Amino acid sequence: MKDKTDAIPRASTINFLRFPILTFIGLANSLTIPLSGSVLSIWLSEIGFTKDTIGLFALLGLPFCFKIMWSPIIDHVALPFCENCPRKGWVAFALIGIAACLMLIGSIDSAQSPWILVFSLFCLSTFCSCLYISGLGYELESIPENDYSVGSACVITGYRIGLLCAGAGGLYLAYLWGWFWMYAAMALVILAGCIVVLFNPEPYKSAAVLQAKREEFASHTSLFKGFWQATLMQPFRLFFQQSNWVKVLIMILGFKCSDHLAKSMEGLFYISLGFNKADLALVAKVWGFACTILGAFLSGLWIRGKDPFWTAAVMGCLHTATLFFNCILSVIGKSYFGLCVTVAAENLTGSMAMTAFIYMLWKVCDKRYAAVQYALFWSLFSFKGSLLACLGGILAATCSWPLFFLVVGTFSTAVSLSLLLYVPAPVVNKDLSY
Repeated sequence: MKDKTDAIPRASTINFLRFPILTFIGLANSLTIPLSGSVLSIWLSEIGFTKDTIGLFALLGLPFCFKIMWSPIIDHVALPFCENCPRKGWVAFALIGIAACLMLIGSIDSAQSPWILVFSLFCLSTFCSCLYISGLGYELESIPENDYSVGSACVITGYRIGLLCAGAGGLYLAYLWGWFWMYAAMALVILAGCIVVLFNPEPYKSAAVLQAKREEFASHTSLFKGFWQATLMQPFRLFFQQSNWVKVLIMILGFKCSDHLAKSMEGLFYISLGFNKADLALVAKVWGFACTILGAFLSGLWIRGKDPFWTAAVMGCLHTATLFFNCILSVIGKSYFGLCVTVAAENLTGSMAMTAFIYMLWKVCDKRYAAVQYALFWSLFSFKGSLLACLGGILAATCSWPLFFLVVGTFSTAVSLSLLLYVPAPVVNKDLSY
């Protein structure tokens, strides 16, 4: 049944900045990944931290992994003084916290005060999880459902821009200005986006969605029962009451197996062919980035109004087929033309597939409990990815590159084709709410 909160609003109700803001939310979600991971590890190694100690810092990202534990609170409760703008309140709270943590990380002497660094990274991971949850609600409630395809393309675009800015851009700024000014510059980017969010109107569906949740909560006889039933159990109960919940789980577990099996071996493969770091930085980062942006918007325009399961399955098949480009490249050896073609095909179809996948997840989420359900979906997807990446590494260690990509490509193609056969025939539905 169509959610009444999704009625397409008047032009004056939704600000024209909604899509750039979705792009910024995607950027903010990814900006901290290199700054607390690969970029930070380079800085720590420069000041004398050992590899095993740097590896332990990865555990400080656990709050983000367990975001599903507090996602019901963020999705259900408005912050004080933000009763009339619950989504903006949580998003601004998370962005300000992220900026403060980045400033603290850049300003402390990590060698002399490692525990302050530990505290900063733990808080950063917590604020990032808050942004992830509140940002999802903001995304879903700020645009009509028939614009979800373009919205998912904006999020993917912002995500890739954030990775590029904080990764290659962050290292370049650290080289020019030093680590403190690099982290300060990234914090200013976050704060600038926060100001734009605050001056933009609250998503037009937020008030109605929050009111529906409060009415559901108030219908229970006690505070504990209301929290347990309406906040924790209801999102899962509604999902498993859907007639297509098995299809959703199958799509999540079968989608993009090729990436999960082979992506972690990609850099090692290119280096083994004789390409150097400069080649990979230019082709894999700059050229690949351009193809990613193009693919996201091509997919966003094409999938609009189409069945979300079918579009995700089609894009998944298309992306899986590009894995055989690596197989061909492994046979012909070092070729800059081959590298450019391979990177273009992978990044173009990869962003198309992820745009369709996010579009599918947005469509199947109940709009009142989207953050909790989406956190569950993404946890399953991430767990599957980690498991397959481990298996891919074991397989790569036991066979040659041509055989590795042939086996992975064949297996992934079989899975993708099975998903395509499993989903219904393509139809254009007037109501695709689930």
